[in-house]
Amino acid sequence: MTACCCRLVRNPDILATLAARAVVSARDMLAACEAAMPCDLLIAAAAVADYRPEVVAPQKLKKDPNSGDGLLLQMVRNPDILATLAARADRPFCVGFAAETENLLEYASRKLRDKNLDLIVANDVANPASASTAKRTPSA
Repeated sequence: MTACCCRLVRNPDILATLAARAVVSARDMLAACEAAMPCDLLIAAAAVADYRPEVVAPQKLKKDPNSGDGLLLQMVRNPDILATLAARADRPFCVGFAAETENLLEYASRKLRDKNLDLIVANDVANPASASTAKRTPSA
């Protein structure tokens, strides 16, 4: 039997009792995942935001009591962690998730192809019942 090692990169609010590296941003998560390479299996189950604010305020942004104007935030794209790791020369077997509100199979298939994944789990998040009912299609 071969010994194995499991590394968990997680949100700081979940599974706090497990030995893992807590991260607070998509860039932190990418760095932690890259540091954990090479590995045999990557299950990318974290829902990292696609965008982040371009500028992070050092303190709370207060509303101007003399203005009824809104606030405009400039957003920048976060790194695509799964696509980055799946593109490595030493890539692991990559499992991704597609949480979609429409065109589930089309979008999940596109993500599987575009990110060079080995397996994808497609979730219809517009239909909560589908998340609690596992459906398996027998292979031919």
